[in-house]
Amino acid sequence: MADNTASDGRSDGQQVDILYLHGFFTTDPTSEEAYKQLELIVTKRRAAGENIRLHAPAYHPDGDISKTQLHKFLVQLEEEATKLPGGEFAACVGHSFGGLLVALFQSRCSSMVGRALLLAPAIDNFDRNFKDSPSDQWYMPSAYVEELRQLPARPSIKVPTVMVHGTLDTDARGAAPWRIQEWAAAEQFESCFIPSGIDHDMLPWLRGEEPPEEDKETWPPSFMSLVSWAMKGEHQHVAAIGA
Repeated sequence: MADNTASDGRSDGQQVDILYLHGFFTTDPTSEEAYKQLELIVTKRRAAGENIRLHAPAYHPDGDISKTQLHKFLVQLEEEATKLPGGEFAACVGHSFGGLLVALFQSRCSSMVGRALLLAPAIDNFDRNFKDSPSDQWYMPSAYVEELRQLPARPSIKVPTVMVHGTLDTDARGAAPWRIQEWAAAEQFESCFIPSGIDHDMLPWLRGEEPPEEDKETWPPSFMSLVSWAMKGEHQHVAAIGA
């Protein structure tokens, strides 16, 4: 498991470990906009004296997407968490397929996850990408597809979790919004936001830009605010956090 871990090496204060999981087909997690924005937030907080370590492991071995093994990667996350000072990732952030992986990880290892932030999670992945397609048209090996089929399509939510998923997302990218709404209705999310005018890439909200007037009521608090909530671990409803 390639781990792009960034740390400022500070020794003052308790270490806070943040996990970022990338989208499918990405071989360099640090290239994603969500990671870049997360790193900016972490850098500012480090400058203020906080001891934060940002982990961004890649789940495509050596950049080879065809060799992806989901169960093996989840086990590697467990092993990594046990080595951390607190035995957990204080906050887990995932975009797209990374959002699904974060959901799976917190479901099976809730004691190793403080809080989770899911950005356009790619749920119902087997159904959307493989179920109705002939095996000779699958873009991944059959072993991967079978492994994916056996995993929960909509994992149980066992830690405080916030989800953001745009109205413009589709089954061709992450998941159609109706799937997210069904999942949110069935599970105990801290909050679920479905902002208008936002696509799978989560822009322009992810960069902290102001929403158009017609979309303002549906937009969530800023990405920075949601990350701060996840890191603090406060039992505070997300709606109370200022954008």
